[in-house]
Amino acid sequence: MKKIVLAAILCLAAGTLSAQSPVQNAILEHLRAEGYVPSIDQDDDIAFKIEGKQYYISVEPETDPDLYYISFSRYLYSDDVTTGRATSSCNAVNRGYKLVKCSWKKSDEDDKINYTVSVSCFVKDAGQYLQLHDRLKNCLQHGVEKLVETLYD
Repeated sequence: MKKIVLAAILCLAAGTLSAQSPVQNAILEHLRAEGYVPSIDQDDDIAFKIEGKQYYISVEPETDPDLYYISFSRYLYSDDVTTGRATSSCNAVNRGYKLVKCSWKKSDEDDKINYTVSVSCFVKDAGQYLQLHDRLKNCLQHGVEKLVETLYD
């Protein structure tokens, strides 16, 4: 009986580990081929570093079964900026870059302000995303640069 239960648990665990979508798997393989070292984090997002900075790619099935929603994000924080400055800086990013979204939230634990800068798109398959990946990465990096520039300008 113990062997059957153990086998069932192992099967369930194996199913959980292979539950990644074909789009997520293709993005992982693309990142590896480009020399990155991606991993899957606790939220099932792809986590990897570009020039020492942490980035995340979230792949979610959309209500339309033919589409995936992909969000490419970077998270930052500051502890020496007012909420007014955070708002005006995020607004500058949102106005300046059509595809980039910037938002902030004050941390409950300390006085830090947490920022999310992201670019998002809908795709039918991994091929569509991979054609956009470099452009999305550049847009995201420009948005992050603009945020930092306006926060400390």
